[in-house]
Amino acid sequence: MSLFRFLGILGCFCILSCGKYKLEEEKDEPSTDKHSYTLSLHLTSKEGLEITYPLRVFLFNEQQECVLQENITNEDDDFSTSLPKGKYMVSILSGLEDNGYSLPSNISSDSFLHLPAHHYTTQAIQIGKANVYLTKNTTAEIRFSHTEAAICLSVSGIPQHANVVEASFSPLSSGLSFNGNYSKDHQSATIACKKEGNLWTAGPVYVLPDNSSPTSLAIKVQYPQGDKVYNYTYTSSLKAGYPYQFKGNLEEGMNLNGDFQIEGWQPGVDIEFELGNTEEGSGGEEGGETLPDSGEEDGELDTFIVSSLPQEDAIWGYFYLWKLEKISTDKAKAIIISPDQYYRLTHEAIGIIKEYEIDGISNWRVLSIEEAKAFKKQFADNMGDFNDFLESNGLSPFYYSEGRYLCNDCQSTFGITSSRFLAAGQKTKYYLRPVKTILLKVQKQ
Repeated sequence: MSLFRFLGILGCFCILSCGKYKLEEEKDEPSTDKHSYTLSLHLTSKEGLEITYPLRVFLFNEQQECVLQENITNEDDDFSTSLPKGKYMVSILSGLEDNGYSLPSNISSDSFLHLPAHHYTTQAIQIGKANVYLTKNTTAEIRFSHTEAAICLSVSGIPQHANVVEASFSPLSSGLSFNGNYSKDHQSATIACKKEGNLWTAGPVYVLPDNSSPTSLAIKVQYPQGDKVYNYTYTSSLKAGYPYQFKGNLEEGMNLNGDFQIEGWQPGVDIEFELGNTEEGSGGEEGGETLPDSGEEDGELDTFIVSSLPQEDAIWGYFYLWKLEKISTDKAKAIIISPDQYYRLTHEAIGIIKEYEIDGISNWRVLSIEEAKAFKKQFADNMGDFNDFLESNGLSPFYYSEGRYLCNDCQSTFGITSSRFLAAGQKTKYYLRPVKTILLKVQKQ
């Protein structure tokens, strides 16, 4: 046999041998996609909020399909399950058992659980959720929060010959999805009132917010000679986690005392109103001297109940309270600045400010041009000290040596040390700092 023929045969043999080995290696290699990992849960809530058992656990895969349902009956029960590698969403709800919620026939992460036909519950619903990318054994922390607003109502001055009183609130949502969204289908809840002395009262009951428009309240009074409906508009939408006490009367100048607070919830919102001759009332506060113009109407402002009016240029909860202007001895308008800051393109910033929420507070904005001028005038020369104060209290500092901030509904920009206001570009990143104007009312004793 010639040397060339021998080498050719040897080469073919090597090629066949290498090919065969490679195929065997691919066949024997285990697939990581078939591995299972353990998912465990650690449940938490904000201080003062007690998690109510039993809990309903729903687990969804990346295709939004429900792959597991399970109950956790008490706080001593541990939850764990084995799952393939992948992306999952865990949604846990408490308070479903005795509230009459109905589950959808085809459960997916964006399908809705629905309230009973009267669109309110008598026990609060809580939700906890988390997104998990499972690539190893994992413990997911689930933090519970409120899904509903709480409502109490008391009305005085209704004539003694009234037989029945009902209160209807709208718009509300009838459903809540497993990923925490509201159905926003503009429903109403009608609540029967009961007579207690000279008052007709209702609640507390719990409703799902609609977040789309002011809140309408209609009080229907049944008299022997016929029915009469009194209307009132509260110029803000209801927000989850807040207790609202609506206190109205048919007798001019009559005050209703008392407050409505729930442990683990936000400070109560006290709403006083007068009813009369079926004419629609209007929410909002009387103005005094104005803060730097924000473009907001007073009636659009969220109201917070406080034990005493705070000082301006100070930390208030999570926020920096920049400006405070007293309307009366027990009422003030204030501008608060968020602890968070972003550096984004303009269109991204608009999306962030629209969805931004912290400590249950939403509907934030950016500084107006007038506010930006006042802010620059106050801090341009001592921004270093101001930033030290912010950072020592856990808030993000302002960047003043470079970059510009969005203002004027994200249409304009300003620099802390610059005198020029410029139109916001679409291809440039700017700093975004959420701010909000609120009303503060001293809690009545």
